[in-house]
Amino acid sequence: MKSILNKRMAFMLLLLIQCGTTWSQDTLSTYLITSDTTIEYKFSKAQYQILPDKTGELSIDEVKSDIYAKQFFTKGKSPTNIDTNVNTNWYRYTVKNTLAKEFSVMLHTNQDYSDFYVIRDGQKQTHYKNGWLIPWKDKDGLEGDNLIPLTLAAGEQAVIYNRIENRRPDTQYSFEVKLFNAERYVFKLFKERQGYFDFPFIILSIFAGFCLLGGL
Repeated sequence: MKSILNKRMAFMLLLLIQCGTTWSQDTLSTYLITSDTTIEYKFSKAQYQILPDKTGELSIDEVKSDIYAKQFFTKGKSPTNIDTNVNTNWYRYTVKNTLAKEFSVMLHTNQDYSDFYVIRDGQKQTHYKNGWLIPWKDKDGLEGDNLIPLTLAAGEQAVIYNRIENRRPDTQYSFEVKLFNAERYVFKLFKERQGYFDFPFIILSIFAGFCLLGGL
């Protein structure tokens, strides 16, 4: 009888520990793309999680393992036993294209070093990198703007891990996770840079006008 009670108590204790572990995990909400007219898609705190990498040596496989997967937390809810004043942080989030068509976005971090690992259903993991301190020849995507194009089929969902490293620590509190509408962003860049090319022409035209007026 005593052994049965001990087993029941052990089982209840294990159940409580498991429940406590489950409750301590933050729920990660999927970011849903519902419009193709927005140029910028900003994630709320509930839509991405952070894992500080104190040594800067964690690999993507380690980060995805059960040991580290449970250590991700929501911004502003870091455990007291984790040092967040680090140079390297991992971010993870899920994005889904709910549109009835294929849609392209741009991944962006604007950091010194940035690695993206994109995991799609039924497909191999894809690795991209960019960042201000990465040599131009080693960058993926739009090098000058540190943007990585990502096309999602209608209804497709992707899990994204983003490793960022900076010379200055503790950047996670100023960092925002966001995507850009690829088509609209490229059009915006074109319009901005078209203005750069037009400016010398405008100055030259004004100068030519003064010359003509002077000649008259």
